[in-house]
Amino acid sequence: MVALEHVYDGGMVVGTLETGTLEDLEDRLADLCGHRNVLDASLVRLVAETLETGVWEMPGVVSPAHWLSWKAGLSAAHAQQVVSVARRRGELPVTFGAFDAGELSFDQVAPIATKAPRWADAELCEFARLATVTQLRRVLRSYDFPPDPTPDDDDRRGDDRDPPPDVGEPVECVSLWHGDDGRWELRGELDAEHGAVVDAALREALDALFRRDGVKATKVERWSRSPTDRWTPSSMSGDATATGSTSTSTSTTR
Repeated sequence: MVALEHVYDGGMVVGTLETGTLEDLEDRLADLCGHRNVLDASLVRLVAETLETGVWEMPGVVSPAHWLSWKAGLSAAHAQQVVSVARRRGELPVTFGAFDAGELSFDQVAPIATKAPRWADAELCEFARLATVTQLRRVLRSYDFPPDPTPDDDDRRGDDRDPPPDVGEPVECVSLWHGDDGRWELRGELDAEHGAVVDAALREALDALFRRDGVKATKVERWSRSPTDRWTPSSMSGDATATGSTSTSTSTTR
C-alpha cells in the first residue's frame, strides 16, 4: 500500500491518501453511480407509463412535466427533460436497456433520446460508453442524422419506389457554434475549390490579427479525408477518448 502526499511548492505536506483508500472510494463511487442510474431509469419508466395511461391529467395540471415537477419536486426544466426522454423509451431499446442496467447515466441517455433516430440506437449507445457527456452532446449536436424510414417507405413496392440515396456522394457543410465550455467552434467539410476559399479567408484573418496585435495568432489545423470516408460516432470514438476533444461533421450516413 502506497501513500500519496499532496505537497505545496514550498515542500509543506498538506495531506496524505493511501492508494488502497482511493481504490476503495472509486469502487464505492462506481457502485453508487450504478444504483443511481437504475433509480433514474426507473423514474423514466414510471413517467413513460404515466404518459401512456394519461393519469397525469387532472384539474390544474397543464402538462406531464407540470405534474412531474409538482409530484417529484423537480425543477420545471429537469421535469421536461425527463418527460422528453420517457417519450423515446420504446424507440431506443439498446440505449434504454443499458440505462435500466445502470450502465449509462441520465445525462448520457438524455442527448441520445433528444436527437438520435432509431436506426442509430446501438451505435450511439456504444459511443456513449466511451465518450464524456460533453463529447457525446457535441457529436449529437453537430450531426444532421437522416430520419428514420416511414411505414410508407417500407410498404412501397415496384417501379414507383424511390431509388436509394447515393450514400457515396459527399455532402458540403459548415457548422459554427459555442461549445459547452464557451469556446467558439468551427467544423466543416467542403470540396477542394470551396475549401480553398475558406482556407484563404482564415489565413487572411489570422494575418490581420497578427498585424493588429503583434502576437502570433492561433494556428489553424489542417487535415484531409477521402471523400468516401464516413464520419460516424464509432469512427470518432478513438479521437474523443484519446484527446479529450471531438472533431465532427454536420452530416453522417448509415
